[in-house]
Amino acid sequence: MFVRDFREFDPQYCANLEANLWIAYYNHRFPRLFFLLLKLNYIFLQPSMRLTLFGAYYTTRAAVVFRLTKGHENKQKTAKYLERYFKLISNHSVQPFDYQKVAELELAWWMVDRYPDRYKTKRSTAITASMAAMVQLSPGRLQKYGENRAAAMELLGKYHEDTSTKVDWQSLHDYLKAAYQALYVAIQ
Repeated sequence: MFVRDFREFDPQYCANLEANLWIAYYNHRFPRLFFLLLKLNYIFLQPSMRLTLFGAYYTTRAAVVFRLTKGHENKQKTAKYLERYFKLISNHSVQPFDYQKVAELELAWWMVDRYPDRYKTKRSTAITASMAAMVQLSPGRLQKYGENRAAAMELLGKYHEDTSTKVDWQSLHDYLKAAYQALYVAIQ
């Protein structure tokens, strides 16, 4: 079995992929979403195409279930796919993590992002908690990552409320670039 060091990634490439993932997600372009998740998972699961396919499948399923069940979320089904995904990542990491906890925190930030008025937790705090559990650092070290990622998600939050709202995709991309750069610096 091979393992990867997830601290080795290109922050700009990941930001570009994620920006395009959000465009595909919000436009219900699920085959494109799968393709982009395949590319993102390859970064972390190469050289195994089999594991890359499983990672892309689990993340796509979680995203599609979550997207299509807005207002009547199937948290259990979404959590199942997130848990399978993070287990796969953890099992092939030089620094395994509590994949069940990370899956739980990931779904929690998705919920906070979708319904910010229902939760006392801020987006940035929820996003930071998930990543901190995965990379096993204190949330304080990932504050800039969380703040920039939350700023990107807040642009999408307006779209949640009114789908006729135009998303400023360039600003979203800029926030994601700053977030991934901050993450990269923090985990080195």
